[in-house]
Amino acid sequence: MNPLMEKKKIKIVHVIPTLDLGGAERLLLDIVNRADKETFSLTVICFKRGGIWEEEIIKSGAKLIVLHKKGKFDFSNLVKLRQAILAEEPDIVHTHLGGDIYGRFLAGLAGLRVVSTEHNLNKDESFVTSILKRLTAPYVSLVIAVSRAVAHDAKLRYGIKLEKIKVIHNGIDLTRFKAVETFKTETVKIGAVGRLVEQKGFMTLVEALGLMKDKKFDCTIVGAGVLMTALKEKVNSLGLSSKVHLVGLRNDIPEFLQTLDIFVLPSLWEGLGIAALEAGASGLSVVASKVDGLPEIIDDQVNGLLFKVNDARDLKDKISYLLDNKDLARTFGHHLAKKVNEQFDVLDMVKQYEMVYKSLLSK
Repeated sequence: MNPLMEKKKIKIVHVIPTLDLGGAERLLLDIVNRADKETFSLTVICFKRGGIWEEEIIKSGAKLIVLHKKGKFDFSNLVKLRQAILAEEPDIVHTHLGGDIYGRFLAGLAGLRVVSTEHNLNKDESFVTSILKRLTAPYVSLVIAVSRAVAHDAKLRYGIKLEKIKVIHNGIDLTRFKAVETFKTETVKIGAVGRLVEQKGFMTLVEALGLMKDKKFDCTIVGAGVLMTALKEKVNSLGLSSKVHLVGLRNDIPEFLQTLDIFVLPSLWEGLGIAALEAGASGLSVVASKVDGLPEIIDDQVNGLLFKVNDARDLKDKISYLLDNKDLARTFGHHLAKKVNEQFDVLDMVKQYEMVYKSLLSK
């Protein structure tokens, strides 16, 4: 075919601070990996560094540009980002996380269409960041929220009209997870995965386990973060060192989930809850906080249990209930696996993003 006759691809430029480990970065990688390469041409611009997903982004065939931002406020980063965006001549600029403010502003000034994904409820962001995101919101053609809870937060926090917000739930690669038989041993295996930070609520989990030391369980918490030392001290002070293990990061989460019976997500706030989806796809019984996006995954008393956020005693009661009702716990796991498989497939998620891009360009 004559190159001049070839169909012009839709060019999407993603703007994100880094490709470090995190839910937003994983979502971006999923979009880039699974995009229809016959229709879309993809570029990823990072402010600081490529991070752990750099090689996978490059392997996907996407172009990666790293600006090597220096420090928190680097004016040259603004100049380099503008040059990089304009040089790529994108049809759409898609911003994520800290890429929102610079990306929206520069792309909007250039008259480009802008899509922003809100990945979480930004309860811990600074006042200045919230104001800047509110001020740059008019440049956005569409905000994609990963849950209804995040959509509501974006409306209130940034003054974005609901007609400019679309909910696209995060999806997971279902081929990486397989449901197995649970509760095969007398000692119940409990697990949790996440960053060891305030948001994830692991202190509440440790306190709950301290209230049920008479039960036969073993708990493993996977993750790293600023609260590692404080959590270890709490475990020791409650006499749980033989039952609760903080093991740091692991790169084999699907295999780790296969060893568990119950998964706990004790978040104080949560946009959606990728960890709950992965646990559900693994056939586990899930106990999660009744907060924000988590009830969009867990239907209480149907495919899992919800507990009052930051309430260690209620969490203890819910975990104990599953320990005492293992057949029901298995049923919850089966129902959750069915829901995750039907509603949270990453392939469906990517198709929805592609439909958004095409729809914006048709207007």
